[in-house]
Amino acid sequence: MVNHWKTIVFWYTLLFTFYGSFQIPVGIAEERSKPPGGTRTGENTVIIIRSQEIAAYNEAIKGFEEGCKGENISIKAIYDLKGAAEECKRVIHRLIWDRVGSSC
Repeated sequence: MVNHWKTIVFWYTLLFTFYGSFQIPVGIAEERSKPPGGTRTGENTVIIIRSQEIAAYNEAIKGFEEGCKGENISIKAIYDLKGAAEECKRVIHRLIWDRVGSSC
């Protein structure tokens, strides 16, 4: 009678290795798909930040809004930076403060 234990152990080890290598990317993808701490699961809201009032930007935002309606996504706010660096800083600080304030 031939002893096949070494072959069986080899194939199970190989099978386990391949199975594990395919599960690692799935685990990473699941971890990355979790929303950040301040957001709620199922809450589909976005904030639009426009650098300045330009017709092409307005057209893109309008198309984005239409696409959001079809996906049940609401637009929380549209911020216009007016092409100014100071306005950009003010809006970013406000967004950070709103996020930190809401999670406390």
